[in-house]
Amino acid sequence: MKKVRIQLKELTCPSYINKIENALPKLIGVFGVEVLYHSDEVEVVYEETVIQFTEIEEIVRDLGFKVLGRKINTNKNKSDMSGSVA
Repeated sequence: MKKVRIQLKELTCPSYINKIENALPKLIGVFGVEVLYHSDEVEVVYEETVIQFTEIEEIVRDLGFKVLGRKINTNKNKSDMSGSVA
């Protein structure tokens, strides 16, 4: 199980929260989604053996959001800061 924080380019409308929080949980392997509106981030908990981060990132992009970067944490408390794979 992994938790990733996706940094987005400026969330300018609170309605974006519903857009993201309604779409991502429909993906098989995604177990939790929280939009952090004031920090322009989305936190996603997912099972990496079922769905890859790139698939989640693609859906976020398809929803119309620009992904600036990500921070991934596993259940072993490891983290990886990296830029977008665009």
